[in-house]
Amino acid sequence: MMGCARKWLGPAVVAAVGLGGVLPASAVEGLVLNFDPAPKKDTYALTVVALVDAPALAVRHTLLHICDFKDSYAYMKECVVFNVQDNQAWSYARVTPPVLDPRDYISRRTVVEDLKPDGTGALRIVYAHDHRAGPPPREGIIRVEVNEGHWELTPVGNKTKITYALTLNPGGVVPIWMARLAARRAAPAQLESIEKIARAQLAAGKVDVPVPGTPWVDVKAKPLPGAAITGR
Repeated sequence: MMGCARKWLGPAVVAAVGLGGVLPASAVEGLVLNFDPAPKKDTYALTVVALVDAPALAVRHTLLHICDFKDSYAYMKECVVFNVQDNQAWSYARVTPPVLDPRDYISRRTVVEDLKPDGTGALRIVYAHDHRAGPPPREGIIRVEVNEGHWELTPVGNKTKITYALTLNPGGVVPIWMARLAARRAAPAQLESIEKIARAQLAAGKVDVPVPGTPWVDVKAKPLPGAAITGR
């Protein structure tokens, strides 16, 4: 049974803010976090593997509908999926962490492999920053420079093995060593929140069943909020 889930920043910038220390205890089973060799200058990379106590279809629903749950993300002020085409979706998000300057980012997520309608198989979502697809950088808001990686989901009975890989440069003056520390603290909270949301959506009967060839069919694109264009 999980305790109170902590708020999280979301898959794009789990380590953009805050300070951490050693990997804290987590209610998520088998959580392992490893830092990988940084593939790009001024970035860090990590891989997180865990077993989430929720069916794969429910976890898939939670990841695809990320912006529907923005109130569960710490300091998230805006999150909107503004374009959906075939197996890809574009989203804009803005966060306002304490002490640090606000940050925003545009992500392109591509479903390269999807679960079958009965929940078997595997899901793989590859994501990358795509700043040209959304609003330009704004004064007073730092654009996350590098944000790319992937999610993989594999059913394990009524649970789901999650593999989450991230390469990030949060932008601004946040040292990479500080961002790495923050990631160690944020990753467990992130996965606990995913588990909590997935279980709640399943209990409410709101989990989407995959439609072969159209993974984003139940995710509706929405107009960008005015603040995303004109300012804070």
